Amino acid sequence: MEVKIIDTSYGKIEYSTYGKGEPVLFIHGGHSNSEELLAHKHIDSNKFTLITPSRPGYGNTPLGQNLSPIDSSKQIIELMDKLMINKFNVIGISAGGLTAIALTSLNPKRVLKFIMASSISKRWLNPNDKLYKKAKKLFSPKTEKYTWLLLRGFLKLFPKIMIKKIASELTAIKIKELDNEEINDVKNMLNEQRSKNGFVVDLDHDLEKNIIEQISSPTLIIHSKNDQAISKEHPLLAKDKIKNSKIIWIDNKWGHLIWVGKESKDIINNITTFLLN
Repeated sequence: MEVKIIDTSYGKIEYSTYGKGEPVLFIHGGHSNSEELLAHKHIDSNKFTLITPSRPGYGNTPLGQNLSPIDSSKQIIELMDKLMINKFNVIGISAGGLTAIALTSLNPKRVLKFIMASSISKRWLNPNDKLYKKAKKLFSPKTEKYTWLLLRGFLKLFPKIMIKKIASELTAIKIKELDNEEINDVKNMLNEQRSKNGFVVDLDHDLEKNIIEQISSPTLIIHSKNDQAISKEHPLLAKDKIKNSKIIWIDNKWGHLIWVGKESKDIINNITTFLLN
């Protein structure tokens, strides 16, 4: 995997790229960046070129003035221009969903297919929500470094206890047993993550409703019935507003984290089948 930083008119942007074949642009979720590879799991890099930019405020992409999903999408389009990739697929993940929606909606001739994976389709949380207030405190730019240091410290000392605790916020299934692959996947994910300036901005992301209604690319919405992080309202709204769309409901152990667990290979096969056909 190659990680680079290039200039755009919206500021510098970091991105990773590897593989060969049809381009797939990943719009990562909250706390993530261009180096977190969990969302690439089970996607064949011999068939696809996998491109993951760090969204504004994450990784080594400065936040600058990119405070909206539309601004973020325009910066990412400039990246694709500089990479000389005219047409590509888009996978929007979790809190990156609104940026992915804006990009797909505003560039209909460039986005071949669109996948929403455990993704938001409207504003995620409201300022009066307890989770919103908690997240603003724990993951503000002033405190997030210490939150992550503490989390990783406990993860190192008590890995199974911490992973089960984190899982309880992501899935409605009570996880009793963990295998080595599950432990490694979640540990690797958490060790790559940071909130930096990006997550608190994600909490306030919103889009006008007409943006999602203008999406014309063939769209796959894949969402877990057990997702505790993103409610069913989001995939249902996307299905209602995007004309050329279909939804796949999955019943998996890890809920929001569709890339973890024994079911993950079959789940991601839905994505690769959609991309190839």
